[in-house]
Amino acid sequence: AAAAAAAATTAKEEQPPRPVEEGARQQGAAQVTTDAKMAAFQQAAAGAALRRAQRQVEQRAAAQRCVLGRRYQLLLSVRFFQRPMLPVLQALVAEGGFFLLCHFLQGAERVCGHPSQPDELVAPGELRAAFPPHAWIIHHCDEHTPLPDTRPFVRFLAQRRKS
Repeated sequence: AAAAAAAATTAKEEQPPRPVEEGARQQGAAQVTTDAKMAAFQQAAAGAALRRAQRQVEQRAAAQRCVLGRRYQLLLSVRFFQRPMLPVLQALVAEGGFFLLCHFLQGAERVCGHPSQPDELVAPGELRAAFPPHAWIIHHCDEHTPLPDTRPFVRFLAQRRKS
């Protein structure tokens, strides 16, 4: 009887896994793989956000070092918009000086795919709000005339008030 039980146990150990068990094992492996991919994606996204924030801080610090104490009569920014740099650029304009900015508005990414970074697109009304009337005279703000390729574009001109 003991020999028969041992033979039955050996036969069970040598049997291939049943299809249901194999499917469950594969599904578990797929879940682990999906979880690992999601974790890797989240880690990469967090790393990219951190690098972007560090780059913005470095740009602001570099701009402040380069122009410390200088003021200009005209500051011109065409197709360049870094939101964190806006206060630095404003500070560079002398009393009575002008700030001219021409850049893409939000929605430009839907027309032809670029520029595609939402944080690099001007929101409608954003520039008017960023240049308070007690410190700036807004001479021109056109947010309604698109470029010939139909991408929305802003043309903005403000003058720093004299004290």
